[in-house]
Amino acid sequence: MVNGGAVSVSITLLLALALAGPVRSAEVAVAGRPEVTIRLAGAESIHRDDSFHLHASTEVRTATHLAVPAESFAWRVDGGAWSAPVTDPELEFAGDRLGLGRHQIEVRVVNSGGQPQGPSAVWAVEVRPIPMQERGWFLPGLLGLLGLVLTLAVVAVRTRLRLAEYARTLEEKVAQRTADLEADIQRRQLLEQSLRASEERFLKVFESSPVLATISSFRDGTLQDANRNFCETFGYRREELIGRTTADLGMWRNPELRPQLVSQLATGRPVSNEEVVYFRRDGRELTILVSAERVQLGGEWMLLIFGVDISERKVLENRLLHLADNLPGSYVYQYALEPGGASRFLHVSAGVEKCHGITAAAVLADPAALLALVHPGHVASLRAAIGESARSLGDFAFENLGRRADGRWGWFRLVSRPQREPSGRIVW
Repeated sequence: MVNGGAVSVSITLLLALALAGPVRSAEVAVAGRPEVTIRLAGAESIHRDDSFHLHASTEVRTATHLAVPAESFAWRVDGGAWSAPVTDPELEFAGDRLGLGRHQIEVRVVNSGGQPQGPSAVWAVEVRPIPMQERGWFLPGLLGLLGLVLTLAVVAVRTRLRLAEYARTLEEKVAQRTADLEADIQRRQLLEQSLRASEERFLKVFESSPVLATISSFRDGTLQDANRNFCETFGYRREELIGRTTADLGMWRNPELRPQLVSQLATGRPVSNEEVVYFRRDGRELTILVSAERVQLGGEWMLLIFGVDISERKVLENRLLHLADNLPGSYVYQYALEPGGASRFLHVSAGVEKCHGITAAAVLADPAALLALVHPGHVASLRAAIGESARSLGDFAFENLGRRADGRWGWFRLVSRPQREPSGRIVW
């Protein structure tokens, strides 16, 4: 537009998005010519996704010296190619097309042929990345992150509380367990002390016992110890016995008896007052009344055997039996009544055959065989007399008719004294 006064051409930079950089203005004067001023106004910086319009104005103080209409201009970016002359004062620039960084936009007035009509005005603009906080996903993401952090914080606090409670409970359990272990160790120590004291007392009693005593392995019969009385009776020194078996030493007259005794003990039945014949070192026979128990010593099963030397008593018994067998018109017996009521003869001398015509072996095998020789009218009285003697443990004396060896009836007098054994058995 040309007139006699000032001529104005405008190019406006408008921010398409909020938060654009501050707007400033710049101007340049055309040197060597009548005063021509180009003014630019716009933003100093924009975001990459923003767009703007550049606004420029010119003033020609002496209009006769201006050869082109003031509304024709050209522009270029960062020293690139100049654009074709345009008359639209509103030119849009997009930040994403410019690219990130600082750019220079030059604007100059041109004629219709594109020839410049003076120097250009330079506008500097910086295209910046979009700040994270201004992105669309930032606020929801930030809120979600804050929620996650809060949740993790709550979980962490709860976990810490639980860990503290678990640690406290664990410490209490460890303390209790430690106390229990200490108490258990103390009990074990007291028990071990008691066991050692018991073993010491046992060994003292074992060594000083007036009866014969040995300790051997229950598994293989190896002798572990023998008291002084045993060694003296059999003629051995203790060191000659330890580590050997009585079978190796040839002590048993009937070696098969030992496995039988061991088998009996293995079933839990004790061995009590069993007559066993042994050999001394010099070969002389000894009759020993043996009692045995299976015991645990030092964590191993052992066979504890006690014995009483009844050799001299057996000699006397044999003499008495010989006398009893030769008593004229009489016989000697030993009768036993078990706690359950069963009865049997433990011994009958040979004189029973001379008196009743029945052998001692037959009576020992069947006690009823001798009772059958009692007159039927005296059987009930005989049974009653036996029962009364068993209850009162008084002397037994009874006269009855009995069958004699020649088949006739004769009077017999039975005399004996009862004794109750520890097992409850009564023996006359």
